[in-house]
Amino acid sequence: MEKMTPNGSSLDSTLNAVKHQQQQKWKVLGGVALVGMLLVIGAYFSIESSEVIPKLTSNELSQVQQASEVTQAKRQQLQEKLLALQNALDTVQADEAMSKWAAKRIDSVSAGLQGAYANYAQGQFAGLSDKLEALLDDVQQIAKDYQSTLESTYQAGVIAFKKMEYDAARGCLNKYFKSTQATLMLKIY
Repeated sequence: MEKMTPNGSSLDSTLNAVKHQQQQKWKVLGGVALVGMLLVIGAYFSIESSEVIPKLTSNELSQVQQASEVTQAKRQQLQEKLLALQNALDTVQADEAMSKWAAKRIDSVSAGLQGAYANYAQGQFAGLSDKLEALLDDVQQIAKDYQSTLESTYQAGVIAFKKMEYDAARGCLNKYFKSTQATLMLKIY
């Protein structure tokens, strides 16, 4: 038999209600304790991770900024060399006779220029400056070799003319004038 309390409820139900309230308190206290522990652990790892990130001194920060400026200056220098090479190559290719005379060499330089553009775009700057200078030297050498060939052809025509070898002189001079005609036309326009 259940015992009745003065207000008419049973003792067992009252004890169960009290027990239930105590369990709820322990659950709440356990939850608060768990959250507190998680906050302490989180704060600990936050402090630990912030100690892993090095704090730069003003001198080190200055060095990082200088390195960034050097990189920007190097990019600017490479851009100028790329543009100079492109302009030199365009000039050589615009001379139709020279372009035909040195087609393979010009194609080689053009392929090298395309590779240099790709290296620049991918941020592969190591050795790129030297590569661009070598390609620019190649373009300048093509122009010098072409000019030298023209001059030697002209001189051979003059010598043949002086020896009264008119057919040979005409052949050399025709070759010379055909080669220079494209160059002269470019200079006129």
